Amino acid sequence: MPKVSVYRGRTHLFDHWIEKPEVILGRSADADVPLDSPVASRKHCRIVKKQGAYILEEIGAKNGLFVNGKYCNVHRLVDGDRIEIADLLVTFHRPRSEMRQQRGIDRNQPGAAYRITTAQVEDAISTRNKDSGQVRRSVAQEGHKHTTAVSPDALAQMMKEMEKKLQAHVEVVMADGKHERIGLSEASYLVGFDDSCEIKLGARIWPWGKLAAKITTMTDRSHKLSRLSKWVTIKVGGEKLEGVHILRDKDLVEIGGVTVRYLGRSEIAK
Repeated sequence: MPKVSVYRGRTHLFDHWIEKPEVILGRSADADVPLDSPVASRKHCRIVKKQGAYILEEIGAKNGLFVNGKYCNVHRLVDGDRIEIADLLVTFHRPRSEMRQQRGIDRNQPGAAYRITTAQVEDAISTRNKDSGQVRRSVAQEGHKHTTAVSPDALAQMMKEMEKKLQAHVEVVMADGKHERIGLSEASYLVGFDDSCEIKLGARIWPWGKLAAKITTMTDRSHKLSRLSKWVTIKVGGEKLEGVHILRDKDLVEIGGVTVRYLGRSEIAK
């Protein structure tokens, strides 16, 4: 059975199994999939099952509907699709094995179970236009009292910030208690107390040990931590590091008394 999973950043909020032929996503308490965001409309979009395919339709999204980073009105959903609503991410899951069981595949037409015809798309658009007009009239009467309208640039920035949180990064807890997030998209990063370090841990009185460690990006996009200075104590999970450590999600690293938290690339990241 298909389902959608709702996330805010890296936090998995809940799953909703698609058991009905029509599922509404929105901020309304009556929505099948409630979206707790002021940027989401009361009835933002819906998922409709038509002839074995699941169609996503925009029905009243004041700030638009985005799937896999692109604006759209109607989209045939496939396993792994990402519905992006500002600071929320909704992923669609439907194993192909289930599609084979429900639809069957004509041996003479490879891939037939995954196709949607032009007529289906046109029908979806026609239905969406009629229904979304009714929804928009309803929303207009309410005046979008609780929907925050944002500019396209602001919306793009919100989605960009959300995506950054899903990529591998470190969070440095500075001496004043402030947190600094640094993405790990480059090949390597020097970590220490020198101005030349990409990940700077603050000031250090002593001249030695300013280049404390190095974080290297591996071919599988994981990361390893290498100790560079014998003058700086490095601990991972409370254990002293002498050489190299393959970083794991949520590792807590202490470098010269400064706490660095590693967050690996999320499985829902692009």
